[in-house]
Amino acid sequence: MKYVSWIYEKHQYKHHIISKLSPLQIKYFIFIFNKNKSLAEYILINKLYNLFDIHDTINNKYTNKELIKLHMLAEYIPIQKGILLCTRINIDKINKYNVIPLLQFIDNEHNFINKKINIVWGPGNHGDLTKNVTEHFKKHVMSEMENKYWSSLLPDISYESYKNYAIKSFYKMKKVIIHSNGKFVYLSGFYNNVFIVGRYQEKVFGISSCYYVENGKKNGRKNDMCFKINFNKI
Repeated sequence: MKYVSWIYEKHQYKHHIISKLSPLQIKYFIFIFNKNKSLAEYILINKLYNLFDIHDTINNKYTNKELIKLHMLAEYIPIQKGILLCTRINIDKINKYNVIPLLQFIDNEHNFINKKINIVWGPGNHGDLTKNVTEHFKKHVMSEMENKYWSSLLPDISYESYKNYAIKSFYKMKKVIIHSNGKFVYLSGFYNNVFIVGRYQEKVFGISSCYYVENGKKNGRKNDMCFKINFNKI
């Protein structure tokens, strides 16, 4: 293998990296090398030999675009997790800003489906849980446009009733998706006409907002969809 010999003569450290590859990993390396020599070298220089540690066959073909994306993601998450993301989500939706929360949703997908995530309100864009609920209560429940609907949904028009309604309705939602605007990643869905949306803020998932949508549609989020979650599997 001329490339290995050349590396051995010119760059000992690269040869050392190649020497760690298993026979299956070598096959992956040769496949990538034959497609794009400079990219294969680029990956090795950055010590991403774990990329080749995949329990699959050589038929699992990575495009140059996917390999470059995996290299970028390796700065933020383990490469195996990057591969998992790229197999579930359109790589164009993944960037350095949203990769961590996307991975949080992937890792906790079964916990959401099995209703094991404790649902609470989060601080949202207001930086404080109480203020967030209060502001959304005023913006939606007390608004002229939505008040008539909330009057029939809540036992009484109060902060606590609104707060608890969103929490109790969360796992009853349908049309649930994970979507990202390129910076933040959200989970949202509908309980009848009530739209509920939440996100991770560090390690805690919390509801960000809850409001009534008369036509029961939020088409804009579909353009940002990363993947779907079905709360009704069990």
